[in-house]
Order: sequence, then structure tokens, then C-alpha cells
Amino acid sequence: MKSNTLNLPGPIIALFLLISVFFTSTQALAVECGATIVSPTILTQDLNCELTEENPIALTVMGPFGSLTIEDAEILCSIQAPLASETFGVVLKGINASVSGGKISNCENGVSAEGQGSHSISSIEIVNFNRDGIRLASNRNTVSNVMLTGLAGSGLADGISVQGNNNSISNCIVGGNGDEGIEILGDYTNITFCHISGYEEEGIEVNGDYSNITQNVIQNNIDRGVTINGNFTTVGQNIIRFNGEIGVDIRNTLGSRITSNTILENGSQLSAEFGGIVITGDEAAGNQIIGNTVFNNEQFDLSDPFDPDCTGSNIWEGNQFGSANPGCLN
Repeated sequence: MKSNTLNLPGPIIALFLLISVFFTSTQALAVECGATIVSPTILTQDLNCELTEENPIALTVMGPFGSLTIEDAEILCSIQAPLASETFGVVLKGINASVSGGKISNCENGVSAEGQGSHSISSIEIVNFNRDGIRLASNRNTVSNVMLTGLAGSGLADGISVQGNNNSISNCIVGGNGDEGIEILGDYTNITFCHISGYEEEGIEVNGDYSNITQNVIQNNIDRGVTINGNFTTVGQNIIRFNGEIGVDIRNTLGSRITSNTILENGSQLSAEFGGIVITGDEAAGNQIIGNTVFNNEQFDLSDPFDPDCTGSNIWEGNQFGSANPGCLN
């Protein structure tokens, strides 16, 4: 009887074993500053990187096979002199690269997701960045369970800068004193279960279209909780409170929905334009402001100075509130 066993030549077997190890193993090897990671890698010791014009990135992770797990360790950046170009703690390139765990400190930019996208950034703490904590420069990236605390000044940087499309951010804590907590420039962005506070302008600024901002806490930002410039934005089921000027600032957006939010104690007596939910764009149209709980905002809980007789295309229905301008708003 003939055997059904397939006898492969030795070199072929060796090649299969090599490929298997490359795709499945996770390396807990020494990682050097400036390295490009092309396979699953664990960083187990702190990495102190002096960044220069020639080497502006502490670590690059190249997808689709590269991943970096920072296990009880920290990537710490330093710069000896001001540089003409930006520097980064971790840059994700290619497609499906990932970074997770640990801490990134004192880097100008914490993590940048570039290339083809579909990258993952998770369970990581990024502190003392002075530009962007996370920059999503590509499409279809996922950010989850991150904590950001920045040093950036107003007008310079964001906690998270969303530049690509179809990005998702969830379960995040974004705190600092930069420009915006999260700035959305791309389309189809989802932000859920985040806590955003302490920024000099907005907690969230929406400039892209089709954004969904739901079930977040947005508070204690110096200017506004949420500013909506992009069209077809949904802001729903958020707690928006203690922001210095406006809770939700509706600018020249079309077809957006502000629904079922709790909006409390925003604004001040410094300007009649301040308040809880305020339309500040004279071309805002077709927006729905429905079912919100809005109290103790200054100067008004609800305000639309461009529609004095409530006959415009923006719909105000079913809101609970204490004051409105004009009084016919509902």
C-alpha cells in the first residue's frame, strides 16, 4: 500500500517554519530608538529617545504585520534644541498597525496614524505633549481606552486631531490646556464614552460632515463644549456642563441633530451670545434641537437670535429649559 504522507524537501519545511514564526510570534526583544517595527513586538523597558532632524520619530510601527505592546514601560522623548520639523513618539504606517499599553511622555506629538490607515491605538497614556496627543492622519482608525494630558497652548494643538475619514474614538479621557480636546476635520467620525475637559477653546470642534458625538461628558472648557461647523452632525445623550461660553454652538451647519443632551451651567453674563444651546451662524438651516434638558445657562438656555418669530427651518421641540431667546423657542 502506498503511503499518503507528503514528504516535503528540507528547505521547503524550513521556509514554512520561518514564515510561521514571522506571522505568529511576539518578540520581547530590546528595542532601540528610531527602530521600525515590522512584527509583533513587546517593549518591556523604558525607552529614552533624543529626537533630531535626522531621527524625528522614537518608534515606527509598520503594518500590516507590525504591532507594538508597551508592557509596564514608557517611551520618553527629549529634544536638545528647537527643530524645524515635528517630532513623534510613535508613528503607525502602512495598514493595520497597532500600538497599545504603557505610556508616552514629553513627545511633541504622541501617536500619529498615517499611511493607508485601519490602525489601532488602545489602552495607552500620553502625557506632556505640546502639539497633538493623537493625530489620525489616515482613514478607518480606532482609538480606545486612552488617557491624554497635554501641555499645549491655545491655537497650537489638540488632544486628538482627526484629519482622515471613518475614524472611531471611544472610552477616552482627554484633558489639558490646548486648543481643542478633539478637532474633527474628516468625515464620518464617531466619538463615544469620552470625558473631555480643560481646553482653552472647545471640548470638541466639528468641521467635518456626518460626525456622531454620543454619550460623552464635555465640561470645564474655557470657551465652548461643542462647536458644530460640519453638516449632518449628531450630538446626542451627552452631558455638557460648566463650559465658559456656550454648551453647544451651532454655526452654519445644515441638517444636524442635537438631541437628548443634558446641558447645564454653561456661559456667563459677559456676552448675550453665551448660553446652553445657541445658534451663532446666520446660515444654519434644517437643524433639529429636540428633547434636551437645558438649565442654568447664561445668558439663555436656548437661543436663536436670527429667528425672532420662530418661523425658520431649524426645529426646536420637546426641550426642557428655563429661559429662551426668543421666548417662542421650544
